[in-house]
Amino acid sequence: MMTRHTQLAVTPRDRFLEAAREELAAFEEREREFSKKEKKERAAELQLPVERPGLHS
Repeated sequence: MMTRHTQLAVTPRDRFLEAAREELAAFEEREREFSKKEKKERAAELQLPVERPGLHS
């Protein structure tokens, strides 16, 4: 059985949507990494721990 990511895009619309999904996923990953870095930098600037035990961000 083929997964959604391995199926061939049949129409131009399908190819466009798949490209858009991939771009969005890449953007979201970059945004998460940027947010982590920004959070750590801000915590260092304020001299605060980045994460408190028992809490997940």
